[in-house]
Amino acid sequence: MSEIQCLDEEIAEESAKIRKFLDAFPKKKLSPDARAAELENINSLISKVKLLIKTYKVELREISNPDEKKEYDLKGKEHEHVISKLCTDRDYAKASGDRSELMAGASVVSSTNPDQMSAKDIITEAGRVQEASVSSLDRT
Repeated sequence: MSEIQCLDEEIAEESAKIRKFLDAFPKKKLSPDARAAELENINSLISKVKLLIKTYKVELREISNPDEKKEYDLKGKEHEHVISKLCTDRDYAKASGDRSELMAGASVVSSTNPDQMSAKDIITEAGRVQEASVSSLDRT
């Protein structure tokens, strides 16, 4: 088995491992520290695959057979596309986790439905909001 075939298989295996981590990531209920550690693990795997792809490109230059070179070049482009998608998915998973962490302590601002309020209640609520806005502006 040639060096480029080994690299091809290793890149495919590592990409599958990253995909498995990313697919399981949103389902896990992790603390912020555990989530950061998991993302760091995913980042290190992605870095490893990017390095393998660079090595793959170096090995690709050494192939003399044009047909074989074309075949491995297509595989290399496919690997680059896969790692790009994995990076996008990692960024989405990170943003999703950050969002859920930020929203964990959030509460509903107003539980009143304006469609169910009388005109007097709406005016009273609007006055309260305006007073809060004025006091906020006074603090700045």
